[in-house]
Amino acid sequence: MNTRSKSVIYKRMKTTILTICLFTASIVSGQTDWITDVDQSKIVDWDADQPNYYQAGYHFGDSEWESKLILIYYQDHWYAQLNTGTWSNDGRNWINNFENFKDVRIRGNNFYSNKSNGKFVMFISEDDTLFGLKIFNSWSGEDGPEIGARIYSLRDNFQGKYPQASYRELNISELQKLNKSELRIMRNEIFARYGYIFESGGQMDGYFRKQNWYSPQHKDVTNFLTKIEKDNIKLIQSIERE
Repeated sequence: MNTRSKSVIYKRMKTTILTICLFTASIVSGQTDWITDVDQSKIVDWDADQPNYYQAGYHFGDSEWESKLILIYYQDHWYAQLNTGTWSNDGRNWINNFENFKDVRIRGNNFYSNKSNGKFVMFISEDDTLFGLKIFNSWSGEDGPEIGARIYSLRDNFQGKYPQASYRELNISELQKLNKSELRIMRNEIFARYGYIFESGGQMDGYFRKQNWYSPQHKDVTNFLTKIEKDNIKLIQSIERE
């Protein structure tokens, strides 16, 4: 094969790789592009037919300023959890941090909490209808309002074999179908999602280190747990004792 042919093939390979990378990035970023690409004056209020439609994960910012706000409706109350992060001291690892908001309320399409207030918005185009949450006083320090794109369903927010233990109320009948080992994994998976560091060499340490989503980061994740997770942990423990 001559040099010119090799050059042509190489250029085609680079184009193919770039296309794949851009396509993958568009899937990962979901609907985030519309926040900056569309005419902001065409973004209107999103008045959902049912408040439950607001349950989701909302993606804000980019790179080191990236964050995610998860909204869950549970036992007639709204709960909001913010996922941010920072680099470790050596700059090698991204350390996740979680904060549960207080006094979370949704009235109409307005969002209220002790941390930030905002409103739900949408952009209607010829091809799609895109949804988001506009925060007026952003935790990222942005000047002016910041819009987070609704790109995650509740299910998509949580990794592992039993993600439902973190986003909905479990019931006794479904837990009784699991054996003791499965119950233990379900319970500890809640902690593992927050990067809890299990006892080195222990059974849970060995199990979760085999999961590609698990990243041991914190010795204590108690303050990260939501009320849903705390209630589910207690229920799982009660079934385990039986």
